[in-house]
Amino acid sequence: MCRAYGNERIHENNSEFEVGKRCYIATQSKAVPEIVYHAVLDQLLSGSERFQRIGRQLTVMRKLGLRHEEARKLNPATALLPDGRIYISAGTKGGRDRILNQPSQEQIDAVKALAPFIGKNDNSWPDGISEASWEKYVYKIVGRMGLCIKTCGASLHGLRHAYAQARYEDLTNLSAPCLYSSPLDYREAAYQKHGETWRNRHDQAINILAHELGHNRGEITATYLGTIHG
Repeated sequence: MCRAYGNERIHENNSEFEVGKRCYIATQSKAVPEIVYHAVLDQLLSGSERFQRIGRQLTVMRKLGLRHEEARKLNPATALLPDGRIYISAGTKGGRDRILNQPSQEQIDAVKALAPFIGKNDNSWPDGISEASWEKYVYKIVGRMGLCIKTCGASLHGLRHAYAQARYEDLTNLSAPCLYSSPLDYREAAYQKHGETWRNRHDQAINILAHELGHNRGEITATYLGTIHG
């Protein structure tokens, strides 16, 4: 196109701008540290009514691995199914709803705790406030409390990373690959723990997490857990 219009100034390769290739594979954890999560949560739940709303939203993010949009739109009235499962539908990425088939009591309690904050529009941000304003407000408040990349190395979305890594450990008895110094160290630890079956354990955990987080296998491995190759 540039040649057709006689523009010879554009560079043929991004490397000439010293722009590296973007990498989606996690090489280090982006999870919110547990000590930071609990410190922020304590401040929120002991604070104003607005702070308590944020606290309950953060709780379902951490305990169920929800995105913030999913958390603020989660309504216990529709999410808690009569058979004990949890249905996540509002605010999902790409409209892909999902069901948590065997939630723990802790997860169920986290959803129930949102009930007092559900307003006339079936969500948990205050009535009369736009969703965009509420989202901006939440990021500002938790950032001031220390939950931000600058302070703890993780953003609010890092609560979802924390869930994924904790759930992976529950399923495999291994830390997430990104928590090891290298993929080789992970593979050695996995072999010591599970022998020849380690890869099957890993794959099963990825399948479960992909369903629970509403992602595909590749996204779960690369973005939240890190690679086992290399």
